[in-house]
Formats: sequence, C-alpha cells, structure tokens
Amino acid sequence: MNWTKARTTLIIAFLCLDIFLGIRVWGILQTSPGSQSRLVEVKQAKEQLAQIGVQVLCEVPLQAVPSSLVMVKPLFREPEAAARALLGEVAGASVVNLGSATVYKKGSITMSVDKGSILEYLDRSIGGGLGDTKDDTAVAAVKQFMSDKGLTVSTSNFHVSRQGELAIVNAEQTVGRMPLFGTCIYAEVLGGKVRRFKLQGLDVQGASGYRKALVPVSEALQRAGREIVRMEGKGEIVSIEQGYFTEIYDASQWEVVPAWRVKASSGLELILNGYTGELESAK
Repeated sequence: MNWTKARTTLIIAFLCLDIFLGIRVWGILQTSPGSQSRLVEVKQAKEQLAQIGVQVLCEVPLQAVPSSLVMVKPLFREPEAAARALLGEVAGASVVNLGSATVYKKGSITMSVDKGSILEYLDRSIGGGLGDTKDDTAVAAVKQFMSDKGLTVSTSNFHVSRQGELAIVNAEQTVGRMPLFGTCIYAEVLGGKVRRFKLQGLDVQGASGYRKALVPVSEALQRAGREIVRMEGKGEIVSIEQGYFTEIYDASQWEVVPAWRVKASSGLELILNGYTGELESAK
C-alpha cells in the first residue's frame, strides 16, 4: 500500500470536509431567522425612505447591542479644581464669573470651566511661525497635554484637519467602545504645542440598571428619515451608529441613555433615544 498517497488523499478529504462544513456554518449564520428578518426590515426601511425623498448611502448595522443606562458625574466638583489642573497654580490669576462659567486669566493663558464639565483653554503665547505640525505629532501633543493636566477620559480615534500651519484635532469621549454623543475634544496645535483646547466631557461611573434592547435600526432609520424630510424636505443619510447621548447639566450626577446617531449629507446630525426612538437632539 502506498502510505504517502493514502495520507495525501486523507488530507485532501479532510480539507474538503472542513471547507464544506465551513460553508454550511456560514450559510446557517447568514440565513438565521433573526439576521434575515433584520436584513428584510432594513431593506424595507430604505425603500420606504426613498419614496419620501431620503436615500440611505451608508452601511447599516443589523444588530444593536443591548445596553444599560450609564451613570456620569462632572469632571470637576469645583471650578478652582479645574483651574489648578489647567493652570498649575491659581494664585495670581484673575477670576470672573460669567453666568454658569468661571473664567481665569493668568499671564498669557485664559481658561474657563462651566458646570464642571466644559473646559476651555487658550495660550496666547503660542502663535504662528512655528512651522507645520505633522498629524501624528499633533495627536501626540494633545494626548500629552491631557495627561499632563490629569484629564483622563477615554476617547475615540483622533481626527486631524488643517488650516495652514495649524493642526486641528478632534475626538469624542467613549463609554467602553461606544461614542458618547454630546461630548467633544477639540485642540489647535502649532509647532507641536497646544494653543487652544476644549474638552466637553464627563466622569463615567459605570452601568446603571440592566441591559435592555434598543429600538431596531430599521425603526431608527425611518424616524430619522421623517425628521430629515420635516426639516430639509429631502436628503441623504450618510452615517448611522450606536452610542450614548448626554447633555451637560449643572448637577452632581445623572444617567446617560443609549442612542442612535444619524448624520445627513447636509451636515444635519440627529440623536434618537435608543430605547424609545424619540428625537433627543438635532443640530
């Protein structure tokens, strides 16, 4: 008996069996009742939106992740604590109260804190003529700035745009791997130095209550489409993603809700409550 030939034949046979079983498993997953029904629902939603003048141009997630509410707090309890973080030393700084915001000026630096969670910083000593800043250098400068100031918030990927030699860095705070809509990180970097910085963020405490199912993405699409028609007559949906949404309140703590964010090609951004589908924000 030719054992080499027999072994080769067995290897080929088992490989063919693995491929066959892999195709079968993939087919079962793709044709599972839940997956197929969601696919049909999304297709129907797209067709219905097209009839009222809204085109869906983006990839649509079929599965929403069940999510709980999340408890959050302001980043700082007292304005002076925020000032110490950004200025290092408050002594010698002038202080002005403007509504709910407190503004500090010390030397070339002006900073403000509002509701313990909206921080703005400007260093006028950093001007032009410092040369272009590469994208990765700009992001590294912002990360280092935040680390030096003790601003430890989890963030999404940083995005860099340019205005001449000025590098503009943007990001959002995250809860786990999901974006926290209503937060932002904005920085202007010149010559590898942070000139202007804004953080609208929160101290995330953790889950509050049990995970619940969200409204289906097909329903979120339809509700967002109707809002686009109401506000703009017609439009194109270019993005839909799951996350959390919050306003910034003058409170010691509050809960943020799971949400769907839908973006239109016009720049319109809609936030829908993940549990109810109701419109939370439009801008």
